[in-house]
Amino acid sequence: MKNLDLKLIDKRTIRKNMEQGLMSPDDYKKYLHSLPDEKENSVSVDFETLLEDHLSPLSSLPSSDS
Repeated sequence: MKNLDLKLIDKRTIRKNMEQGLMSPDDYKKYLHSLPDEKENSVSVDFETLLEDHLSPLSSLPSSDS
């Protein structure tokens, strides 16, 4: 795999860059597979609990139906 310019693999421009022939889908796949696994640096998030915690203060507000 040739060294890809980081500007070419920007998530917002990948499709355009491929259409212009600046990179191929295979180049992009090889780049993605070359990235290190960062699982040890990740944090698990329970979105249901997060949403409940975020919305619970709203439940104490007076209803607009009153």
